[in-house]
Amino acid sequence: MIVADLPQNEEERLQTLYESQLLDTAEEEEFSEIVQLVSQICGTPISLISFIDRNRQWFKAKKGLDDSETPRDMAFCSHAILQGGVFVVPDAMQDMRFADSPYVLGAPYVRFYAGVPVCASNGHAIGTLCVIGPEPRSLSEREERALTVLARHVSHLVDLRIAQNLTQRLVAELHDRNATLEQLTRAATRLLSVMAHDVRSPLASIIALIDEFSDTPDVIIELLPEIRRQAVIAKDILDQTLTWTGTMLRGDRPMARQTVDVRSLFDEEVGLQDAVFREKNITVEAMAEEGEIDVDPYLLRFVVHTLLGNATKFTENGSIRLDARTIGNELVVTISDTGMGMPADVLQRLFDWSRRHGRPGTRSEQGAGLALLLVKEFLDMIHGTIEVHSEEGSGTTFAIHVPLSRDEAMAHDDVDDLS
Repeated sequence: MIVADLPQNEEERLQTLYESQLLDTAEEEEFSEIVQLVSQICGTPISLISFIDRNRQWFKAKKGLDDSETPRDMAFCSHAILQGGVFVVPDAMQDMRFADSPYVLGAPYVRFYAGVPVCASNGHAIGTLCVIGPEPRSLSEREERALTVLARHVSHLVDLRIAQNLTQRLVAELHDRNATLEQLTRAATRLLSVMAHDVRSPLASIIALIDEFSDTPDVIIELLPEIRRQAVIAKDILDQTLTWTGTMLRGDRPMARQTVDVRSLFDEEVGLQDAVFREKNITVEAMAEEGEIDVDPYLLRFVVHTLLGNATKFTENGSIRLDARTIGNELVVTISDTGMGMPADVLQRLFDWSRRHGRPGTRSEQGAGLALLLVKEFLDMIHGTIEVHSEEGSGTTFAIHVPLSRDEAMAHDDVDDLS
């Protein structure tokens, strides 16, 4: 048997077939009725709606044949999809393309074949409607017209199925986008609350310093370095927070990976709070592996700034340790302190928005507990995690795990979609 050539648009044709999602589906009455009708009109014992896959022809509807599929290389329909109209083989035994076919020499003993391509609206022929008989014969004009009209009806059913699949996919995407938009809007609102609190704190310190020494200009001059430091903190928080907020409100995924030197980031954050460490007699040790990693810089800076600030707030005459290392496919950052620690009831509600309640620090520093909640929420969005271990009077350790691989985060998304 002579194997049919592949269509020039083979890959596009297959893509259209797969978009229909009809392969390997159950029998459907609207397709089965067509093969019954065309067999009756043409007077043939066998009629098929076949779809030509990469290596097989699969029958969506069939009459007079038990097989559900046959090899593509042996399919009459592989030749039919190359034609612009009706493809007729009056006597397969006399046709060199098919004379030695096992389906001609053996069951179902094909002699007569007539098929019309089933084409989607983009013109790609993905299969055929065909009739088959055991005796040589021709196709009458009336039969040819009926076969053509019914094949066109199959094409309409295929187009309808493709449109339905596309609609369902768009609806699902719209649903996902709406859910994501709600999540991002909620996170942005909370982020602005954190910004209002965190920016207010250093600005309040600046105002307090100026008010306290308003009558002594020389002292104000001496305090200018501290005033500048507080202003830098405020600007830094404001810049980062507004960047995140703008990104989320635009509907973009707020996690944009860049190359980050974690050790330098630690040094910058520790330097910003150096005066506070000296004032509260806190020793700070920062350890990070050498080299750069790909991670979201805003996320990492926000997390380190928040957890370091939290450790500073609840520690006096003690120590804080920062550590970062890659373990497997994650960046693990831990920040430990020897401060006040937390009782069990505070730990239980630490990441609960409905039960949030700020605690005063060692020097009655106030806070609403918003920043820690937001750290947890941002980590959730990239499938990271945060752990906390604390003992009242002995200190606290926070550990965050951030996926370093974009594929890893996408895999988590796929699992979420399946669940």
